[in-house]
Amino acid sequence: MDPDLLYLCYNGVDTQVFYPKPVVRPASIADASVVIGTVVNLRSEKGLDVLLSAYARMRQRRSGPKLLLVGFGPIGDQLVAQARELGLTDDCVFEDGSSDVSDWMRVIDIFVLPSRSESFSNALLEAMASGCCVVGSRIGGTPEMIHHGQTGLLFDSGDVQGLAECLDALAGQESLRTKLAQAAFRFSHSQLTVQRAIGRMSALYAALLEGREIPQETQSLIPGL
Repeated sequence: MDPDLLYLCYNGVDTQVFYPKPVVRPASIADASVVIGTVVNLRSEKGLDVLLSAYARMRQRRSGPKLLLVGFGPIGDQLVAQARELGLTDDCVFEDGSSDVSDWMRVIDIFVLPSRSESFSNALLEAMASGCCVVGSRIGGTPEMIHHGQTGLLFDSGDVQGLAECLDALAGQESLRTKLAQAAFRFSHSQLTVQRAIGRMSALYAALLEGREIPQETQSLIPGL
């Protein structure tokens, strides 16, 4: 296919729903020094077994952070069993998912997307817009949202030790968490809003229907792509 006929239109986040604001933590994580978590379908391709193993390694060095997994899915029982085998029962909290996840995002300090397969994750985008510090596997569209060391941290998919090192660095450095979270917030709220997504798609259709040159902004909003 002719690459000149391909156009890139990113997802957008509703910044009227996903934005930072203070919320009260549930009792299960109220005493955590740092909440590491994810809001995701509990499926094998999401790499949650890697997250549990990485958290277990990090926990050998730091006892304050807790792990929060919010969601439903076919491997839920397997993950609970893995947490028990790793000795994480007291510090790994499982919560059922819901249609409104904005407040769950707001109680998470470090949001992790450890996927083995991913496109352009809405959950990751919502976490960035909610003010989380984000960590993701270097796969699919994730590196287009997480610029390593700028808007978050990346690790190689399936690399337990790599993820453990990311978690350890962020759990131990509040200033780094804050810096990355603020950059992720600015990036998502300026570049990847639902309003801009609608505008890009509308401009693309209008240009094609009218036989005009495609606006450059519809091709990429992310520098270097």
